Amino acid sequence: MPDILRTKAFLIIGSIVVLIVIVAFVSCSGSNDLGGGFKTTKTTETLSTVPSETANISQPCSFLSLKTAASILGTTEKKLGELKSSKPADSTLRCRYAAISDDKKLYLVLNVYIYETQEAFDLVKRVNKGIRIETSVDEGFYFDNTNSIQSERLVAARDRTNRMAISSSIAIINPDDELSAEQIVLPEVSLLAHQLGSMLSKVQ
Repeated sequence: MPDILRTKAFLIIGSIVVLIVIVAFVSCSGSNDLGGGFKTTKTTETLSTVPSETANISQPCSFLSLKTAASILGTTEKKLGELKSSKPADSTLRCRYAAISDDKKLYLVLNVYIYETQEAFDLVKRVNKGIRIETSVDEGFYFDNTNSIQSERLVAARDRTNRMAISSSIAIINPDDELSAEQIVLPEVSLLAHQLGSMLSKVQ
């Protein structure tokens, strides 16, 4: 083979090898990249919770009893099952109470949130276009968000350095269905606000 052809062959083979290495690197290092610099994150489960009688600001599940959560959602303690504590976002702790409706069509969820920073609290208000509410504590807001598959109502408040929220949501289980107006039965803002005030009063 002439030298010039041999050189070209080596260059082509070398380029292909480099390209394969680059593709492999990108595939391995950026497999969780969602585009635009956003990456998926894994929710870290909290291994233990504290009973509501001994509320602790680092344990969102300690602020709401299973009985009260079931009452708010209109279900039973048995259907709520095991509580799940997690950290769904930076500076945000969550306790989730979840059940399936009697007709097996809806997923019912009650969340208790603790915001560790003012920035996290403000972000929720800004992103969801929260509406300010009158409160006996330092600050409060609520929002209602509804689309074709789910509806959520959240009330949040800040008392000195403590920031908490409680939300109730309904979502369809069958992805082929759409959430109808008749299915959206959420606790009133006043009920959620009353419960939130009770939780804030437990902060030690």
